[in-house]
Amino acid sequence: MSMEKTLCFFAALALAVTPLVAANDDPFAGTWKLDVEKSTYTGLPKPKDLTLTIVDEGMNRVVDFNGTAQDGSPIKVELSEPRKGGAIQTTGAPPNQSWDSAMLKFINSTSHDLIYSKDGKEIAVRHIRMPRDHKSFMAYFTGPDPQGKTVTQNDVWEKQ
Repeated sequence: MSMEKTLCFFAALALAVTPLVAANDDPFAGTWKLDVEKSTYTGLPKPKDLTLTIVDEGMNRVVDFNGTAQDGSPIKVELSEPRKGGAIQTTGAPPNQSWDSAMLKFINSTSHDLIYSKDGKEIAVRHIRMPRDHKSFMAYFTGPDPQGKTVTQNDVWEKQ
């Protein structure tokens, strides 16, 4: 192979690999499906189905939840969160009397916590952990419902 062809081959290879490297920068980016059978809930109903789409936009992550609640009503929530931690902005979520703000606490690229507060006081934490294979992640939540009763939610998400 001539030097010119070799250089063209490596240039084409670099262009082909660059999007893959960028896409793998955030292991949470992509489409995820809630494994309803493996997920456990106490004190609240499981959704019938739920899909999560995560797209990185610069230093922020846009998170879309779409699915069907147990009663057949649609679920549509969009979050915007700083990838390295900070305040979370929510749209489309139903009113929640349990908490009035949420923060993302960045631990590392595959672990972070969502901290829920009411009137400036921390009331609940959702621990999010991803195994090394990046094919799934788990979200563990214990906190109050709007009536003050404790609910738990242990979600298992599978990469699509």
